[in-house]
Amino acid sequence: KVHLTGEMQHHPLAHYQDGRVEQWVENTVYRLPNGFIVAIFEDNSEQRRAENKLRRSEANYRTLAVNLPDILMRFDAAGRVLYANPAAYHLLKIDEPEGVNARTLQEYGCDEGFVCEFDRCIGRIFGAGQPLETEFILKDDGDAEQTFDCRLFPESGPDNEIASVLCVMRNISEQRRSEENYRMLFNQMQEGFAFHEMIYSEAGDPVDYRFIDVNPAFEKLTGLQRERVINHQVLEVLPETEQFWIE
Repeated sequence: KVHLTGEMQHHPLAHYQDGRVEQWVENTVYRLPNGFIVAIFEDNSEQRRAENKLRRSEANYRTLAVNLPDILMRFDAAGRVLYANPAAYHLLKIDEPEGVNARTLQEYGCDEGFVCEFDRCIGRIFGAGQPLETEFILKDDGDAEQTFDCRLFPESGPDNEIASVLCVMRNISEQRRSEENYRMLFNQMQEGFAFHEMIYSEAGDPVDYRFIDVNPAFEKLTGLQRERVINHQVLEVLPETEQFWIE
């Protein structure tokens, strides 16, 4: 065909099977003025395999992001949403992926107080380049408060500048309620209660223990104030403590 038409032919990434190994060859063929035909073959197999691996990796991450129960969003320096997974649609008051079109949280109609605090966090990430973890309290449709753990991570561009910020938000309302219920029980129970952390020697023998927390009943029964014992070892607080108590 080249000989008849005199045109250069370029065939990118022709594919053939060599045993069990796939080869991808870029092929350029053209005719010289003297009538000879020149063919140049360039093996791009490694590049092609790397591209396919990257494509599969991106597909896996996309599947993970779409099915993740946590809110996942990406922001630029102006606070505009560049990406949001389905878990974030309720927060952004949208129903479809097409609703994510580089608008700010304020433009999506999010709570004003949340927007102001969140924008400050985004600014800190772009300014310092360090990850940040914080909590936000938002109201649901029934006006009940929901607590979210929010983690923000800087993402670097090709020149190592901060190109965007990735945000992961998890609803921890049930966890917070459980902690509050536990704390209420801990504080109101009549029995003295203490959490301890054991301290061992290099040989593995118990040599002391540290107070992590005590409840009001413990203070009343022992006469030891919480502020005096927390994070202190028992032999600091009660030097006469006998070894068998530690054991």
